[in-house]
Amino acid sequence: MLPTGGLRNRVGISFDSRVVGELDRPVEASVELAVTRSEIVNAIVSSFLESDPREALPELVMERRKGNRVKETRE
Repeated sequence: MLPTGGLRNRVGISFDSRVVGELDRPVEASVELAVTRSEIVNAIVSSFLESDPREALPELVMERRKGNRVKETRE
């Protein structure tokens, strides 16, 4: 499990406009939590890294480069 809290590092990352729009939806829907885009992305990346990203990463990158949306199926 990745550590939570503690020191934070700023990392410059750019996202497609569509992704930013999709991030805005849960931000707007979670007013009571006062969640930010950064918190959402951090949670998603942390969850991904807790799995074995070496298995999924090549397929995800290739599909994104082709312009395909990849939906992850969780068991």
